[in-house]
Amino acid sequence: MLERTEDYLDIGVPLYKAAITSDWNTANNIILDSRNRRLEGFSVSNENMSTTLHVAVTANETERSILFVRNLVNIMFPNELEVVDAKKNTAFCLVCMNGNMEMGMIMLRMNIRLLHIRGTDGMMPLQISSLFGRYKLLRFLYDSSRNNTDQYDDEDWKSTLSNCVENDLFGK
Repeated sequence: MLERTEDYLDIGVPLYKAAITSDWNTANNIILDSRNRRLEGFSVSNENMSTTLHVAVTANETERSILFVRNLVNIMFPNELEVVDAKKNTAFCLVCMNGNMEMGMIMLRMNIRLLHIRGTDGMMPLQISSLFGRYKLLRFLYDSSRNNTDQYDDEDWKSTLSNCVENDLFGK
């Protein structure tokens, strides 16, 4: 998080606005001007502790928003993708809520561990995508984690199955 109020107003707010509008040129200039601070993994929102990536992945998937996420992820360290917000969600968990498939694939190419980092209420990304009825992303996550299910317990599978039934995901 940006500690000083003037840093937050001068850097955090413009970076937040750039992320919410997928304005990569502005975001990149802010990041380059502050490069010694590694802003990519820091909070740009005092309220919910969201990083630039958390904010960016909440946008609808368009060419512009996908490019923003791709560019941002490409300058981040893999562990920076594991930063959680105030609700204990990684940006990848938010991708699973929104069903942003392309953004999710970009993030997983950088850090496959995201498949097994729990978010709000201790839910795995697979559970989150099933809860929100994101069939295509759910299918992708299942296929991606099928060979490494040690991280899932019986409750994870029960919850995922229940969510799939409730969201009528079997008929898709």
